[in-house]
Amino acid sequence: MFTNSQSTQYLLAEYQQCFNHMRHYDGIIISVIKYSFTILAAVISIGFAFFKFFAGEPYQIPVLIAILSLAFLIGLISIILILKNRVYFVDVTRQVNSLRSYFLSNSSIDFIKHNVLPIDPAKPFCLNFGSSFFWQLFIILLLDSSILGAITYLTLDLKQGGELISPFSYFIIGTVVTLVLEFLFSCLYLKIHR
Repeated sequence: MFTNSQSTQYLLAEYQQCFNHMRHYDGIIISVIKYSFTILAAVISIGFAFFKFFAGEPYQIPVLIAILSLAFLIGLISIILILKNRVYFVDVTRQVNSLRSYFLSNSSIDFIKHNVLPIDPAKPFCLNFGSSFFWQLFIILLLDSSILGAITYLTLDLKQGGELISPFSYFIIGTVVTLVLEFLFSCLYLKIHR
């Protein structure tokens, strides 16, 4: 059995470790989003440059589709990393809130009246449409889905021999459908895991 002093020391150490982990996971989310955005934007730029530079070459479209397919897969991996990291971040942040709530509720100095930090162990929510995480994820989803939209357009254009009637509409349809599917997958993943 632990004494009150030992229990308090353990909980304080737990709080410090969880707070450090919370900052660590927050930093990872930002890094993955920055690198994902950079890689996806670079591949899109390379794809456009390749499209313009090798215009009319017979291998132009298949190579461009391959480049964009690789970027799309990198985007999917990034999305999964971002979602998994969000779940870890939420777990640790909830533990920090729980420990903060415990100490403030059992404190003799009555600081709870002045506390401005969260103490609800049920928050933050994994899926919060108002959080900066959500909007950062949405940008990556939009970039990744636009890559698949471009692949859809190029694949259909290749099959039609460059005679698509309304080529931009295929890009829009491919992008919107992929964005909706990736968004639903992301929401479902975050709902299931919390």
